[in-house]
Amino acid sequence: MRSLALLLTLTLAAHAQSLVFKDGKVLAVGKDLRRQGDMLFTLVELSGAAPGQPARTGEVGYAVAQIARLELPPPALLKTAPELLAQGKAAEALAQLDPALANQVTFRDLPGSWWAETALLKLRALNQLGREAEVEPLAQQISTCAVHPDQPRAAQAQVALALLRKGQTARALPIAVIVLKESKEPATRAVASVVKGGCLMEKKDWEGALLAYLKVPVFFPQDKLLLAQALLGAGRAQFELSDLEAAKGTLNELKKVCAGSPEAEQVEAELQKIQRREKALAEPK
Repeated sequence: MRSLALLLTLTLAAHAQSLVFKDGKVLAVGKDLRRQGDMLFTLVELSGAAPGQPARTGEVGYAVAQIARLELPPPALLKTAPELLAQGKAAEALAQLDPALANQVTFRDLPGSWWAETALLKLRALNQLGREAEVEPLAQQISTCAVHPDQPRAAQAQVALALLRKGQTARALPIAVIVLKESKEPATRAVASVVKGGCLMEKKDWEGALLAYLKVPVFFPQDKLLLAQALLGAGRAQFELSDLEAAKGTLNELKKVCAGSPEAEQVEAELQKIQRREKALAEPK
């Protein structure tokens, strides 16, 4: 019976999808990999039923407790879905994410699973679509099944964003503060910074809000949707601080770098407010 011994000693580099066992052995697997309870099953090539008979294919099971990690290629949607989200096409992204999550759900608690990373993208899509009620339950699942230490923090940042959108700033702000304290991931910190800025604006802490918003363009300008929210918030905070020239500069930057965003469409109204303030200040007293 030659095949199992050979397959269990194959190197990771030779195969796109493998099971890595706690004893260091490696088994190359195909798309047939499935889970049933505490067992993983995959098809392997077995020797013939009797001497001289051809090799055959059979399903072999392995206890999950034996598995150190999965070695799975990253799904293509981890690239395509963020691109759609950056373009404001959350519904299209969600159409990709939902079936992928369904396919990955039985492996979601195993090291090497891409489920949590995929689910984080769904949280972003849900927030963009205004489906805030669905965010917290999914975030709780991510925290339970996370395979990377920052994934629960990223999920909590999205929960805080959903709470901010619902006007629940008293709950959102403490979550954002904790995320900013504990996370070192720029993308996670950017979401938390936008939330903190929004909450402090609600408290009329204009300076604190401005400092929070300005962390996004400084440390994580790649996410244009977050950047647009941060720049709009920063411009409004600068207006409240009577730094009108800075506010105009920030809002014009928003128009330039985030053209087409919902926030960019609000810039003209904000600039008109600044013009009215400037006119009032210029009038003789």
